[in-house]
Amino acid sequence: MSAWICRQQDQLYTWAAVSQPTHSLDCTEGQFPRRVPSVWPPSGPPDEEHGPTAAHAACEIEAGKVYQASSKEHIQPFKENMEQFIIQAKIDQEAEENSLTETHKCFLETTAYFFMKPKIGEKEVSPNVFFSIWHEFSSDFKDFWKKENKLILQERVREAEEVCRQKKGKSLYKIKPRHDSGIKAKISMKT
Repeated sequence: MSAWICRQQDQLYTWAAVSQPTHSLDCTEGQFPRRVPSVWPPSGPPDEEHGPTAAHAACEIEAGKVYQASSKEHIQPFKENMEQFIIQAKIDQEAEENSLTETHKCFLETTAYFFMKPKIGEKEVSPNVFFSIWHEFSSDFKDFWKKENKLILQERVREAEEVCRQKKGKSLYKIKPRHDSGIKAKISMKT
């Protein structure tokens, strides 16, 4: 989440630096129009220890500085976009926190379902402990699943071969025994 906020701040900084209007005095003096130096320098990534809430507060403070330093006629596109960004960031943060809380609750329910107990001195079963055991189980299950599927496939191949043999053994037409009535049959009867 904080990486996303940092990326968004960098994008907004770029937008703010590029979108600043040129001064009217520069154009009238015949000088090449220049951009207003940015009041809001790109900040480094927010501290992971403080989390997204601190990053939001810092963002709001920096945006306030830009609002104060800008003239009223040039503030509006930046202010509107920045307010939308901050509102959306708060909504996203709240959604992420709710998702995290729900995931933690599901994890605790899952560990309780499998009768996992925390190690001595710990309040909860850690995900590392749970998933290391789960990984072993999953690996073993996958190996047995592959072996079982291989055996099932071999059995089906044997059954198909047997059906094929039975169909080949039975002919679709009946052959009647031939009664010999030719010269050879008459000669062989005489001898």
